[in-house]
Amino acid sequence: MQGTAHCADTIECAILLLDSEHGALSYRAFRELCLVPNRPALIRNVAAQFQVHPAVSTIVASIGHQRTAMIAPFEHLLTEPGLAALFGDLTQKQCSAYRCPVLEEGEDPSCQPTTECVNVTVEDVFTSWATSQARKLPFHHPDRLYLMNWHFQEEAEVALRTQCSSSSFHQKDAIYRIPEFLGFDLMHAYHLHCEHHRHLLATSAPDDASEHSISANTPPRCTPFGDGAADYRFVYIGVEGTWTPLHHDVFGTFSWSLNLSGKKLWYFLTPESQKVAETLWGPAGSAMSTPPPDIRVVANMTFDTVLQQEGELIFVPSRWYHQVHNLEGTAYPTTTTSPSDREHDAPRVVSSINHNWMSFEQIDKMVALFAEEVKSLLRMTDKETRNAFTTAEWKELVDRMLLGSGAWNVAVLQSFLAFVETLLHSLEHNATMMIDASSTQQWNDACGGHQLSSLMKTDFSTQLISEWRQTFSDAHSILEECSELVKRTDSVG
Repeated sequence: MQGTAHCADTIECAILLLDSEHGALSYRAFRELCLVPNRPALIRNVAAQFQVHPAVSTIVASIGHQRTAMIAPFEHLLTEPGLAALFGDLTQKQCSAYRCPVLEEGEDPSCQPTTECVNVTVEDVFTSWATSQARKLPFHHPDRLYLMNWHFQEEAEVALRTQCSSSSFHQKDAIYRIPEFLGFDLMHAYHLHCEHHRHLLATSAPDDASEHSISANTPPRCTPFGDGAADYRFVYIGVEGTWTPLHHDVFGTFSWSLNLSGKKLWYFLTPESQKVAETLWGPAGSAMSTPPPDIRVVANMTFDTVLQQEGELIFVPSRWYHQVHNLEGTAYPTTTTSPSDREHDAPRVVSSINHNWMSFEQIDKMVALFAEEVKSLLRMTDKETRNAFTTAEWKELVDRMLLGSGAWNVAVLQSFLAFVETLLHSLEHNATMMIDASSTQQWNDACGGHQLSSLMKTDFSTQLISEWRQTFSDAHSILEECSELVKRTDSVG
C-alpha cells in the first residue's frame, strides 16, 4: 500500500483554512489556532499585508512595472530582469541551485535518489530553464535547476545599500515588513544579536581583546546557529516540475511560505502519520535517519494535500514533515525570450518568500528536538569508546559531532536561551531590549518588533509573558539535563 491522500477540504484534514483579508487575522487568533497547538494552515489574502521598502518599488519601476508599496513588486524583483537590475551581471552572481530527484517507475522507495546541490550562477539557472523548455524535457527532468534556500533577502539588502543613497536604504533597513499576525521572530532577532556581537568583537581594540575586558562593553558571548554567516530568510524560484523533497525544518523551527507567483501543491503528513514519522526518521528512533524524498510512494503513510495560490501563505508547524511541488508557473520575460513571443517561449516560474521562524511558543519544542539528537548520538557510542576519553575530551568530541550533524550544540542553545531570557526580562519590566541602534528597522520589520511592542501595551501582555516564561523555563530545564548528559562519559541517553 502506498501513501494515501486526504483532500484539503475533507473534514479529517488537519490543515486549517484561515483568511487575513483587511487584517482580519490577529496574532492572538493565529497563536491560539496554529502556534500553540502546532497545527498547519493555509492563510488567504496575506500578500497585501507585506510592505516592501520603497527602494524595491523603484527597481521594479525601472524594469517597467508599476510602483506599489505592497508585496507585488517582489514578484517582479525575482524575475531575470529584476535580479539583473538589483545585482548587475547575473553571469557573475553565484548561488546554490538544486537538481530535483526523479523516482523511476517501480523503483524501491528506500533507494530513492536525493536532491543534488550544485554551485552555479543565477544566469545558469535561467539558462537551464530556457534550454529544458526548448528541448521539451519531461516535466520532472533534473536539468530544470531549482533555486531554493537562497538567502536572497540578506543579499538584496546588501546590494540595495551599495547602490542606493543613504537616505534611500539605510544600513540596517529591511527589504519588507512582515504581517502583524505572525508575531515576533526570535530566530532573526538572535541572528541580529549575534551579528552585533561579532561587530563589537571585530572593532574592539587589540588591548581589549580578552574575554574579560570585552564582556564589560558587549552583550554576553553569542554562539550562532550553523556557521552564523547568514540568516534564515529565503526565496524559492523554480519552474513547473521542480519540487522540494519530504523534510521538516531545521532546529525545530516552524516556517511560513508566501507564494508570489504560480501554484504549489503541498503534502503534509496527517497527525497520525506524523507521529510514526518522528519514530522512524527522527532522532527519537533507534538511530538518526532521513526520510525518503517522496512520501507518495511510502507504504502505510497518509497525508493531506493543499493547493497554494498566489498571495496565500502556508504555515508549517515545528517538526512537521512536508514536501512541496511547483505545479503551474507564471510566464515572465527573460533575456533569452523573444519580445514578440514571450508568453509562449518564457519559462513559467513559481516563486515564494520563506522564513524559518521561532516564536516564544516554540522554544521548548526546539530544545526537546536537540535533546533527542543528543540522546540518539550517545546511544550510538559504546561504553568502551566513551571510557577512552577524559570528561573534558568527551564533551568536546560530542560538541563537535553535534555541530557536524545538526549545526548546533549545548553552547548554541545556552547562548540562544540567554538571549531569550534577556528579552523576557525586558518585557517583564517594560524596558526596551538593548540592540544595536542601526538594527532597529530590521528588528521592527523583519522580526516583528513593532508587533511585540504593540502586544505589550494590551491587556493580553500579562498572560503572554507568563506563558512565555513557562515555556522558557521548560526549555531551560531540558537543556540543563542535556548539558549534564554530554559531560558524563558513562551516559547512555
